[in-house]
Amino acid sequence: MSLSQCHWFYMWVQVAEPAADQKIILSDYSSGRSGSIPLKLLDGYQGYLQTGGYEGYAAISRLPGIINQGCTRRA
Repeated sequence: MSLSQCHWFYMWVQVAEPAADQKIILSDYSSGRSGSIPLKLLDGYQGYLQTGGYEGYAAISRLPGIINQGCTRRA
């Protein structure tokens, strides 16, 4: 199969630890990585957010209550 025959999807992963002995991992898939996707997935969320350096994350990072932890890959 050639790359032109492939369909590209992006995985959005959310991890939470509501208690020391609990971990929740949610995976969502999308055909794009528009900034509207994290806005939808994290609607109402407040707290720490770790993202990559992609500009599509800028809108969610500017919302009140979001504390952006930056990108560890480029740290």
